Amino acid sequence: MIAEATDRVITAHRQAREEERTGKKRYLRPSSLGQCERKAILEVLEEPTDEWDERQLRVFSVGSVFEEWVIRALKEDGILTATQVEVSDGFFKGYVDGIIVVDGVPRVLELKSVHSKAFWWAKKGDGGMPYDSHIHQAWAYTLMLKEWEGEALAAPVICYVSKDDLTISEYTIVRQGDVYIAYDELGNARREVMADTEEQMERLRGFLERKEIPPIPFGSPDEHSYLCMRRGRPNCPFYTRCWGATLCR
Repeated sequence: MIAEATDRVITAHRQAREEERTGKKRYLRPSSLGQCERKAILEVLEEPTDEWDERQLRVFSVGSVFEEWVIRALKEDGILTATQVEVSDGFFKGYVDGIIVVDGVPRVLELKSVHSKAFWWAKKGDGGMPYDSHIHQAWAYTLMLKEWEGEALAAPVICYVSKDDLTISEYTIVRQGDVYIAYDELGNARREVMADTEEQMERLRGFLERKEIPPIPFGSPDEHSYLCMRRGRPNCPFYTRCWGATLCR
């Protein structure tokens, strides 16, 4: 009886949050950078052809709720100067998780929650953190916002928090020439990513202005298992739009 009632309440609250989000005008999302440009445009111009099941939707929702809780705690403790700062250029729109000021220097802070297996896999150096899309998202906010209270924004910071044990890992994303270098909290360089955030944003603005959908970037959905498919199952709300229902497994 309790389990059924709890399940019903969770579903209702998740749906209410989703309806509030989708009821607004659509914009390109900075979080779509470093991923599939076709999907980024389809999210603005078309309705999804595939629906996530309730379990998948709850996974997304739990991550958001957890991140909001941590951000609120950081704000209450005075670590964050501001939270949920809206940034928009007419094409892209998003909300910076927080602004931190250290020694008078402001930075964008992006907080990401992950499960413990992914977290510790990354800590060993095999997990690819910080992820490309998170690096570009943090830098897109930095480039769009430019300054905070009259001070130029310095290199952004990405923090990952394990949802299972609240362990935290921090990366500062420094631009050096044509690359971003991610330094962990000990000052070790962990990853290098092409510093092409502005170029990606300009391409997406062009597609949107022309109302043009980018071509499918892969020969088959298996060629990029994370974007199109994951563990043998479609991993995109536009999977059928691109590949057809016959390819769904």
